[in-house]
Amino acid sequence: MNEQEKQRFGGVERLHGKDGFTRLQNAHVCVIGVGGVGSWAVEALARNGVGEITLIDADDVCVTNINRQIHASTETIGQEKISAMANRIQSINPDCKVHQKPAFFMQSTAEKLLEPHYDFVIDAIDSLKHKALLISLCKEKNINIITVGGAGGKTQISGIQVCDLGLTHGDKLLSKLRATLRKDYGFPKHAGKKFKIMSVFSPESVKMPWCEFPEDQPKTSLKLDCNNGFGTDMTVISVFGITAAHYVINQIVNN
Repeated sequence: MNEQEKQRFGGVERLHGKDGFTRLQNAHVCVIGVGGVGSWAVEALARNGVGEITLIDADDVCVTNINRQIHASTETIGQEKISAMANRIQSINPDCKVHQKPAFFMQSTAEKLLEPHYDFVIDAIDSLKHKALLISLCKEKNINIITVGGAGGKTQISGIQVCDLGLTHGDKLLSKLRATLRKDYGFPKHAGKKFKIMSVFSPESVKMPWCEFPEDQPKTSLKLDCNNGFGTDMTVISVFGITAAHYVINQIVNN
């Protein structure tokens, strides 16, 4: 480390040792979906000295992102999320190589987006269909991946945990994801069988959105976008993202 790096990341090296920190500096991590969960994962990676980060997302920052996404502020409204996040990374670690890919991960873009060598991928995609596609391709290409379950509508951080996707419980998104992977991609069909894909989830039941008038209370099926869907608390959303990054960091450090 040069003198500036020692000042910035000396704490990381003292914790993980010289070899561990060198592994972080040499690692390339890709975060797909740089929103509520993904932006916090990226922040954690950058602040631990990960040397190369790829950001994949095609959304712009909107005002409704401000309550939960770390790159969202009055000044960044209208900017590409990956651009706003890249600026944060560079302000944290100017030596980090940042790759911005303004695209949504889907069938037509998947192969190209997964072309580079990634040491790890963090899946922070909302779309069930595209989460399943990403996981299947990463397994096929032997790319390490951790997926993140539903974070909206959750109010507690104590239940957030990491385990094999096949063993998660109480998360409707991951339950549907397992069903899709079994049906379309040949993943193990027996309940309780490990998928050998790690996930971040919470078994906490979701809290339905509050409405002023009882007759306006939503049904259990919600359209998830910037103006509707589950309520969010950044103190919870951020922990999902940081937990995913924590897992990745420890996997890299411990080789």
